[in-house]
Amino acid sequence: MIFVIFKLFHLNVSFFWDESWVYAPAIRSMAEIGPSLLPDSIPLDYSRGHPLLFHFLGSSWILIFGSGFFSMHFFALTITIGFLFTAVALLKTFENDQVTFWVTLLLCIQPLFVAQASIVLPEMLLATLTLCSIYFYVKGRTLLYICFGVLTILTKETGILIIGAIALYDFIKNIAEKRSFIEIIKSGFIYICPILALVAHMIYLKAVFGWYLYPEHTGLIKSDINRVIIAFSSTIKDQVWNQWRFLITVPFILLYGYHIVLKKNFASIVFIIISILISLYFNTFYGNHFVITVLYILFAGHFAIERFIKGKEREKIILLFFIFIIIYCLFSAANFYTVRYLLSTFLYILFIPIYFLLTDSVFKKYIPYLFIVFVPLFIFELLNPKAVNDVNLSYLSYCPLQMEAVEFLEENEWYKERINTKFLMYIALTDDKAGYRKTSETFENVNGGKESREAIYIFNNVELDERRDNFNGDLLKRFEMNHVWFEIWKEKE
Repeated sequence: MIFVIFKLFHLNVSFFWDESWVYAPAIRSMAEIGPSLLPDSIPLDYSRGHPLLFHFLGSSWILIFGSGFFSMHFFALTITIGFLFTAVALLKTFENDQVTFWVTLLLCIQPLFVAQASIVLPEMLLATLTLCSIYFYVKGRTLLYICFGVLTILTKETGILIIGAIALYDFIKNIAEKRSFIEIIKSGFIYICPILALVAHMIYLKAVFGWYLYPEHTGLIKSDINRVIIAFSSTIKDQVWNQWRFLITVPFILLYGYHIVLKKNFASIVFIIISILISLYFNTFYGNHFVITVLYILFAGHFAIERFIKGKEREKIILLFFIFIIIYCLFSAANFYTVRYLLSTFLYILFIPIYFLLTDSVFKKYIPYLFIVFVPLFIFELLNPKAVNDVNLSYLSYCPLQMEAVEFLEENEWYKERINTKFLMYIALTDDKAGYRKTSETFENVNGGKESREAIYIFNNVELDERRDNFNGDLLKRFEMNHVWFEIWKEKE
């Protein structure tokens, strides 16, 4: 409840949080023609070939509650509240109130989670529907699992990953339980059938546009294995290390290592030592967080497998969490990657170390006192952001400043001037539905950050531009708030 009240207050003081993104204008565009799930129902620059469930729900909301800033952010916040209720329901299946309390509390004070809680982006809906798919699979509600699996895929193509993870986990579980071949095939077909929704979507794209996936997105797929490994390591590090999350990860790694030694599991000890030595060698190539990545994966995987083999029935599902984390992070690493995409795995990557620490017979008496010390540190990190991005509350300063920068351009009536800027400001200047411009006049010569000589350049530290460092021009105006700044320069002749 405290979290919800905080977010409601937050909505009242941050009307312009994310209106530069394409999703809010896209939702408003769909509301004008009527809610639809068809990929060609809105301009391709808005849909980019993605499934449109998020847009469908958002446009339906607009038709009822209006398209104002508060209304759209409250739409996003409603999805977040649904995520929290579903998360608590899933955590309660482990029959440990202490685990439910601490996982939920620590999740709710993470900057990554809070920053995305009311932004008009589809990642929270994808995370919520992913969670629902897992919950109904765990509860054995097959029809509801299929329904929510389809909805997950219709939110974003990456929804297919939870379907694949559940199908793989179910296959492993059936093998372990020595089910018959026919039972395994039947079960596999049932749990993988939501993928048909993506197949239908891609067939429609081929029929309408001539391609199965948006060409600009397929062009971002990495072919260099080294780049994939570096990105994969970053996906793990961003979740287990950044924003003070090392406070959870380090105790987990240290105490789980002690746990293995205490049990005298010599095969595991030898394997872990060899893995650490190998990761230390490759640390030079893949960055100083590579060892942390390897250690988290080793211990989280070891714990998940151990609980699957020796744990109670309700603990077996931890292996599904681990499988999903690996599949999702590998997929993110191979494609275009940004931190907010990790919301779908964030709950589970936090859950595994917290569950171990709170249930192990050696440590569980002391860990709550440790968490009590950590809570103020997490809150401090939440309320005193230093990084400038959309996974941190410093992003609150970005949009008001962008509004001021647009207003400055309008006051000078530079509608016909050649302007060079990056993606977010480009949307603010050129899209009528973005909500930034106060006049009906349009900026006619905004090139969106292309490498060409322009009269006016707009720089900011959210979308850094290396050309600013040696720019040959005059600074016309600088806007600054907290750690965020915008600068408007005029190029010298």
